Amino acid sequence: DCLSDAARQYFARSMAAAERMQGLLKDLITYSQAKTAGQPRQPVSLAALVNDVRRDLHDTIAATGAVIETPDLPVVTVQE
Repeated sequence: DCLSDAARQYFARSMAAAERMQGLLKDLITYSQAKTAGQPRQPVSLAALVNDVRRDLHDTIAATGAVIETPDLPVVTVQE
């Protein structure tokens, strides 16, 4: 009751957008589960993955002087 009409409309649009986003996320999860169903799980080295990203971003890292520090990263089992 404390909100103006404009604030109520803004709030209603925000709630509708949040509901649409929730639906999209649920659909993406369903799609990814259907796509990977039945595929074997495989080990993936997170350290190797980070090294790939570092290689891909080498020029940007060098230009900005960024420092990327990672602890000892594990190998995880995932479905690709």
